Formats: sequence, C-alpha cells, structure tokens
Amino acid sequence: MILEGGDEKRKAGNNLVTIRGILVPVDWDEKGNVFAIAISTYDEVEYLIESNEKEKELKAFIREELEVSGILKKEKNRLIMQIKKYRLKPGLKSAQNSIKQSSKKKK
Repeated sequence: MILEGGDEKRKAGNNLVTIRGILVPVDWDEKGNVFAIAISTYDEVEYLIESNEKEKELKAFIREELEVSGILKKEKNRLIMQIKKYRLKPGLKSAQNSIKQSSKKKK
C-alpha cells in the first residue's frame, strides 16, 4: 500500500518513513490535559502518534514544526506512526519571536 502525505510517497508497514508537519493535540482527558497527539502535514494528512516514551517527549512541542521518523501503520482508516526519532525544525522559534516583537513595535 502506498500512502501520500507530507512531502513524499511512503509505504505503510514495517518501513521507516519520515514526515514533516505541525504537532497538534487530538484528544484530551476530563481535566483538559492533552491525551493524544498527531502530526498534521501541509497537505492536511494527519498521522496519529502511537503512545510510547517518544510520544510523551513530543507533548512538550505542541504547535511546533517537526520532522519525525518511524514505523507507519494503517488501522481502521487512521494513519498511526510509532516514532523512532524526531527533530525540531531549526530557527522556527526565533522566527516566531521576531514576528511577535515586530507586531508589538507597530502598535
């Protein structure tokens, strides 16, 4: 099976794949804490992140741009990724801070 999303075509199964996108919350507990997260790619494909140690680490980067690599599965029409490694896109935070500062100066 070939899946499209992000920047390239990938095979689902036991192959290591890499995607880029924004980390978004997709489910919350009764107290409003983020319970599940996903990577939303630029072509609006959403990859649910399988719960494990890497997923716990990633929760600190919600709404950040990331590149993640892992094993891709398809279950019940949902794309699920078991993260093996990830990295933040460099320079993104400083660019966001610059935008906030320049909009404050204009006021």
